Amino acid sequence: APITIDGNNKTITTNGKGLRFQASNTVNINTVNIKNLTIVNASSEGRCIDTRVGNINLTLENVNLYTTHSASNTQPLTIGGKGNNINVTINNSAIEAGKSGYGIITFNPVALNINNSEISGYAALYIKPGSAGSVINVVNSILEGINNAAQDESNSFATVVTEDNDITINIDRNSKLVADAGKNAQ
Repeated sequence: APITIDGNNKTITTNGKGLRFQASNTVNINTVNIKNLTIVNASSEGRCIDTRVGNINLTLENVNLYTTHSASNTQPLTIGGKGNNINVTINNSAIEAGKSGYGIITFNPVALNINNSEISGYAALYIKPGSAGSVINVVNSILEGINNAAQDESNSFATVVTEDNDITINIDRNSKLVADAGKNAQ
């Protein structure tokens, strides 16, 4: 059965373990809808939301995910772990990782739709190996990379980083890629 979590505009502060969805990778698609909620991770590691499962449809509507620690092992949204059939939709939301974490990090193929939202971090989107076949659509949104250590002459992290092939990224309709550091590439 579908799961709906309505936070009623409340804030949850975690110490490394926010919401984690983990289940068997059966053929059944698990539907999870989260709305009107802010999750803050104040730990030096962990996630606000972590999907360690395949066969999931996850929708965030008016959800804010923030990490407040400067450690690189803390990300607001981690997608993957094992499995396929991962669909994530982010609507009217904000995801902020700070200067060392990644806004959204993926480990598996994902259909990711970002609409009317703002994503920021050392890299706003970090598409890791194992994500081949992913399709990412960004509409009316802002992706911001805040890597202050970026350099012209090196393979530095940018606003969007892909470390796999066969990745489709569509950035449409008034969306912006922003790099805070003067040398941060797009």
